Amino acid sequence: MIFAAFALVLLAGHGLLRMGRFSGESGPEHFAWSWIAGCAWTGLLATGISFLDSCPVWVLPGLLGSSALLPLFAPSPRPCHWRRDWIGFLPLILLAAPLFWLADAQPVSAVDAQMRWVYRAQTFAATGSLTPPSLTEEAATFAHPTYPPTIPALLGVGLILGADADHGLRDAWPIFLLALLGLLWGPLRRANSRAAPFLLLALALTPALSWLESRGSSTGLGATSLLADLPLALFVTALLVPFWEALRADRLPAWLPVTLATVAVALTKQEGLALALVALPLTALVFRHKEKISFRRTAWMAWLAALAAGLLWRWASADLPVAPGEHYLGADLGSVFSSLPSRALPIAAAVGQQFVDFSTWGLLWPMAFLGLCFALAKRQKEGLLLGLWLILGIGVAAAGYLASGWRDGNFIHLMDVSLTRLLLHVAPMAVLLVVSLSTSNQPAPHPNASS
Repeated sequence: MIFAAFALVLLAGHGLLRMGRFSGESGPEHFAWSWIAGCAWTGLLATGISFLDSCPVWVLPGLLGSSALLPLFAPSPRPCHWRRDWIGFLPLILLAAPLFWLADAQPVSAVDAQMRWVYRAQTFAATGSLTPPSLTEEAATFAHPTYPPTIPALLGVGLILGADADHGLRDAWPIFLLALLGLLWGPLRRANSRAAPFLLLALALTPALSWLESRGSSTGLGATSLLADLPLALFVTALLVPFWEALRADRLPAWLPVTLATVAVALTKQEGLALALVALPLTALVFRHKEKISFRRTAWMAWLAALAAGLLWRWASADLPVAPGEHYLGADLGSVFSSLPSRALPIAAAVGQQFVDFSTWGLLWPMAFLGLCFALAKRQKEGLLLGLWLILGIGVAAAGYLASGWRDGNFIHLMDVSLTRLLLHVAPMAVLLVVSLSTSNQPAPHPNASS
């Protein structure tokens, strides 16, 4: 059953957090961090066993070990309040609950989901490897076998435990949505307790998050689509939030969740690795914190973790083929700059059109723009950090379009089918930016902060 796989991933993540003596400050946050940690660990395990002549179930001992054995040897957890805020979080659970029914109501329909994730998950479940000989053939380029491993590994665990490939795998995506809302719940409550529920409801009800639609061409429900963009939005937000709270409330970012989040970012989508490798050094160099050395050390540690995870997967997938024009991380800066004269204006126009597409995004982007203007006027460090990451996230997407040789360089069509999804990666930052429009008392540092 797919829910047995999800429970295993959650428990594995919980075991990792116990080993690092980290816990969320509330139930929704701890659930979110456990899911993030479990996904990161699943991606790493699958990458590691791809170097071996493995059997399909080899990934299970690693998950079982971290879920069942690690807590036995873990130090006593620090005081936490896991039960807190579940009642206040209940409306968001009720909002996401129908998505589980929608996930099972129809088979996987998005072409990218079928080619990139389900097919590779089936291969992983059948062979125990993400890089089997069958994917080294040139004919396997349709499956994009070099794309990062977390999503096919997660879905592969579900298939190993008996999930149905057509109807059973999509149930993971409402969990990703709930984890994203749970991750944001605590920070928003601490920043502005009155506005937090309304901001999260506004985000969850944004058409771009509930379903993805690009100029009338539906690509599936955003929270049930089995595309990698909602997971990456969760992981990028998880990487950013500890630094945002560190600047906002004079608390040090905990090294364990930051490291796990950056591994998940690097092993989920190519855009995630590019964003982490650019944004983390700038965070360390540009932003000052009372504990400057510790703050910067955490940022550089996360950068090294992202780089190591990216190189590990690059090594594991070295023999796998890449479709012509789709080796984005291998594109040199020369190809990006050479395309600027002909592509910059159409790309800027498409991004601007998204910002005023209220049927897709509601008021999310105009409100974020107001929040950024407020942060600039007040020189509010945490707001400026969000603005930097937001600009870099959009810049990474733009660089991909500038460098793309997909379908003989048809970047306009590529934007039509993917720009909404790429902006989804940084949409939660816009919600956090709205908090900049209000002020609240800063909380005392959480005991996890120095873990």
